[in-house]
Amino acid sequence: MNPRKQLYLKGTFTTLEVIYGKNMNQLENMLGFANGRFSKGIMVYAAKELPDISVFKFASTTQWNTEQGIANMKGLNNNENIKSKYIQLLQTNPQKRLVKVVPILDINHQIPFMYPSGTGVNQIKIEQEILCELISVLTYYPGAVFIPNTYQLPPDMKILA
Repeated sequence: MNPRKQLYLKGTFTTLEVIYGKNMNQLENMLGFANGRFSKGIMVYAAKELPDISVFKFASTTQWNTEQGIANMKGLNNNENIKSKYIQLLQTNPQKRLVKVVPILDINHQIPFMYPSGTGVNQIKIEQEILCELISVLTYYPGAVFIPNTYQLPPDMKILA
């Protein structure tokens, strides 16, 4: 799988400050991925645009599955003022940049496709695709540490336009 420089993505996102400096095994545990899910590597994409308040929901933390997290945050998700303030925070603080960690998988990948509880990382669910840019590729499992603009590509992998 060759990563693309830019992709439109949706789903669960966290913030740059949460994952910065963590190794891939720590990221699996924090984000609620099965142990070994990142063994082929990860791609980290950062949002180039912010979602409209109508297309994202606070999803609590990775200690809950996404839908339960959204249910837990019902009061906040119904408050447009709070959601607007959150978007303003994202706009003014680069450490709060939205990021999505995408596992690199091959078709023969045998790790169970499940999401155990994570350690409690805040997340939001974006329900409409937003433009994201590739900011890191890590393939040295489990010890590779996430730092933006780090690209550990094996010889058979290249970044596509």
